[in-house]
Amino acid sequence: MNKESYEALVAQLVREADDHPELFRRKTALLVLLGLGYLGLLLTLALVMMTLAPWWLTQQGLGVVGIGTVLAGLMLGASTLITLYLPFSLPEGELVDEHNAPELMRAIDKVRRAVNGPRLDAVWLTTEFGVSLIQHNRFGWFGQRRRHLTIGLPLLHCLSGGQFAAVLAHEYSHLPRGGGHPGAWIYHQRQLWRQLAERLGEVGWLGWTLRPFLFHYWPHFDAYTFVFCRNEEFQADRLAAEVAGPRHTADALLAMHLRADFLEKDFWPRQLAVAEREPAPVGRPFATLPLALRASFDEAIDRDRLRALLAVKRSRHDTHPTLTERLVALQMGARVVPPPEHSAAERVLGHRAVDWARLLDERWREEIHGWWRDEFRAAERAQERLRQWDEVSPGPAGARFEYAVLTERYRPDSDPVPLYQNVLQQDPHHMGAHYAIGRLLVAKGHIDGLHHLDYAAHGDNLELSWAACQHAARFLESRGQEVAARRYQERAEALLA
Repeated sequence: MNKESYEALVAQLVREADDHPELFRRKTALLVLLGLGYLGLLLTLALVMMTLAPWWLTQQGLGVVGIGTVLAGLMLGASTLITLYLPFSLPEGELVDEHNAPELMRAIDKVRRAVNGPRLDAVWLTTEFGVSLIQHNRFGWFGQRRRHLTIGLPLLHCLSGGQFAAVLAHEYSHLPRGGGHPGAWIYHQRQLWRQLAERLGEVGWLGWTLRPFLFHYWPHFDAYTFVFCRNEEFQADRLAAEVAGPRHTADALLAMHLRADFLEKDFWPRQLAVAEREPAPVGRPFATLPLALRASFDEAIDRDRLRALLAVKRSRHDTHPTLTERLVALQMGARVVPPPEHSAAERVLGHRAVDWARLLDERWREEIHGWWRDEFRAAERAQERLRQWDEVSPGPAGARFEYAVLTERYRPDSDPVPLYQNVLQQDPHHMGAHYAIGRLLVAKGHIDGLHHLDYAAHGDNLELSWAACQHAARFLESRGQEVAARRYQERAEALLA
């Protein structure tokens, strides 16, 4: 199935799920059972062949047919079992329990009892921004079910206690609960089949029993469960609203989106920029994050962030609905949510929050050490090249463009716009220079930059064109030109289609 056919199928299934939700749910469940039936057929066939082979050998002797049946049964069973074994790596984080984080474990158990959910096998505190419940069977498709909850310390600093409870309840909705929950079963099956599809590339010829079936089965299964899981996100939000209240649930969504944007575009770039000056990881990002969140909060900036987040369209690659869709489903309005006065980290970790931050800072420095070293060495080489070009002015447009890029990156006090303009003097059609000038000018509020962004937006470099559309749309939105901004957004979406 090609990309166009897949997207047409997804669009059709979205309409079907909206018009006949119960029928769609049953069809999705039947499709899951079809896949499980094929796996069961393979294993049963292997078992029958290996069971009948000894009888055949006793009746007919050591003939070619009997020995071939035994070998075929062994190969069929072994290749299927090996392929279905999906190795599981433990989350990268610090293990928490009743002894080192009693309040956190009580908060989790309170939500678990409220939703009548299953007990967890392990809880991990991580450096990531988010909360996730990971399910896996001990031997891939077989064995005892294990459930791991990962909680990112940055997220705990960004949410209040009530908002954190809403996020936990949302995640618990993806697990089987008392009274049965077929949605959680289908959600888990999607994870297993996705892992299996990825594993087929690792096992080589051993995947011969599943590869032909999966070639035809996976695109339809993926499309059905994609739509199903997106609808399940609304169910999860409803459960969160029942447990923590609709306002806490909506505010948790808003806070997560706003703070994620701040971390991605502001906080972490500043932390990682030091790698260009220091040979080894420095800083204590997780210890300083609470202060950074409060000190950097600006309602006007967050209002602009929120406007951009609400304008995001539905993605064909993300099972999560857009922020706007989720707020509408909750019947709650959008608003700027400031960092909490008392964060969830303070409530569920208490005075130990400082110790956890120190542990995660140490883990972060260990994990990033290799990247940091390479970045420092690359910066040294780039700055040496920049010094050489200071003595011998670069000639061709390509060299001039690289000189401008390095100047912008390593000499923040210099104005790189004239350097990019020099590139255009030699090559008026240089897309990178047009994009850079447009980006820099609109950042200063100059409308002249829009001309350069428009030129780059209609170029043949997909990545540059998409980025130029995003910058142009944000600039026009900030000036209240919503119609013109929407044209650039639509072009950006068309480039990704």
